[in-house]
Amino acid sequence: MVSGSFSFLYPKSLLQLSDADLNLAAQKFQETYSADIDSDFVREVRSFRREFRGEIEASQTVLDLLKLIISSKIMSSVPELATACVLLATIPVTVATAERSFSKLKLIKTYLRSSISQERLDGLAILAIENEGAKQLNIDDLLDKFANTKARAARLM
Repeated sequence: MVSGSFSFLYPKSLLQLSDADLNLAAQKFQETYSADIDSDFVREVRSFRREFRGEIEASQTVLDLLKLIISSKIMSSVPELATACVLLATIPVTVATAERSFSKLKLIKTYLRSSISQERLDGLAILAIENEGAKQLNIDDLLDKFANTKARAARLM
């Protein structure tokens, strides 16, 4: 589970873990994310905790730690730790939006079968997914714009 891998980065955990547990968690994290995090990570985490203990105590979230790293201008000293914080901060909390999109797409495609063009399918999917915005549109204005566009096109022919 992702949250378990990153849990040692939370300020409270970072302060409460023993040196041995912190080393183990950081090493396991580095091995898991070896494509993004290099072997200096364990040293950076230990050094950061030792030098910024007071600031870490005042932090609530990993984003606060990232802001601390940036505001203290130590990004070049702890680049791997900063990368780990960015990774955690950018992990989506939920995939509901993506799942909702596929669910709507499945309903639209089932309803209209396979005779629908890709352009029309895209438009219908956007309308189905963003239905709150679509409900606020003024249909009469849209029809007028469409009619005017078609009338101009017909005059040009």
